[in-house]
Amino acid sequence: MSRTSCIILRKTPFQETGLILACLSPDLGRIDLLCRGVRKFGKRAFPVISLFREISIDFKEPKNASGLASLRAPEPVLSHDALAEEPAAYMAACALAGFLLRNSRPMVSLPDTCRALSLMLTRTAETRTSEPWLSYVKLVFLCENGLVSVPKDRQVILDSVIAFATGLRSGPPPFRPDFRERFVRWIEDQAERCSLS
Repeated sequence: MSRTSCIILRKTPFQETGLILACLSPDLGRIDLLCRGVRKFGKRAFPVISLFREISIDFKEPKNASGLASLRAPEPVLSHDALAEEPAAYMAACALAGFLLRNSRPMVSLPDTCRALSLMLTRTAETRTSEPWLSYVKLVFLCENGLVSVPKDRQVILDSVIAFATGLRSGPPPFRPDFRERFVRWIEDQAERCSLS
């Protein structure tokens, strides 16, 4: 039995009361889980499993490389349910989840990406807007995986955004709105190139 924390990025119904979850874990990267009986409701059954929730889990490793890990004892850590109050922000978070699931791999740790995802989902829910917060998560992912190169004169800018997105800096970089817009476009272009390769 192994233990980790993760953020739920996709859930798919399975049989009567089960779910298949695609999650992102700081130490395991992408992890796909089979959860039996989690869609039951009753006095003791509370729905812990929902999109963009952070959970702590025990799981049983799959028997083969293509199998699903079996979830045991999910415990809530943090909820980003407020995202659903702003449909545009929720849809942007879903698009980010798709990007992360398409480009992440099992057993490749992503501690900075997971930290940035949690912090920027919280920021998105608080500000009720997804830009530039969710683009910053993509930037952290690209940098953590060595998928972006930046000219030396732009490294300070990149470092300040990554420090903010991962919680090492308290406030967002003080970009002018026009520069921030161009910077977000650049991040999205880099992310698009990553998705194509």
